[in-house]
Amino acid sequence: MPSEPKAGNGHSGALERLETMPKLQDFEFWSHTLPGVRHVVAPMVDQIFVRDANYRKENLYYEVCPEGQPLIVQFCANDPEVFVQAALLAQGYCDAIDLKLDCPQMIAKRGHYGAFLQDEWDLLQRMILLAHEKLSVPVTCKIRVFLE
Repeated sequence: MPSEPKAGNGHSGALERLETMPKLQDFEFWSHTLPGVRHVVAPMVDQIFVRDANYRKENLYYEVCPEGQPLIVQFCANDPEVFVQAALLAQGYCDAIDLKLDCPQMIAKRGHYGAFLQDEWDLLQRMILLAHEKLSVPVTCKIRVFLE
């Protein structure tokens, strides 16, 4: 199995920030890490992130320009262990991990993730608590607001 690139060798600088900062939580994360952020880009990552080192290399382990900071890596998931496994592979390259709970697309319905998990509070709680416990970066959730 090919070895993973080492975080902190010029990729995004996230590892250096992790080593010098405590893990921020709640509003403290937003006010210290994201002050003045005006744009958020949130593409969905395919489920092969955990299983394919080449996919990770092509989609995450690359040089990130300073203008692209802070960086939050977003995953769709429906299994706490798999979500945390993916997040652990990414945490050295980013400022936070996000659980995507807003996707209303048919692919999300078929895969049982995204907006289709918003009524499964026990599952969501297990995913968020496990990630919070295991990760050295903050965990966020992007949700969809349903208006009647």
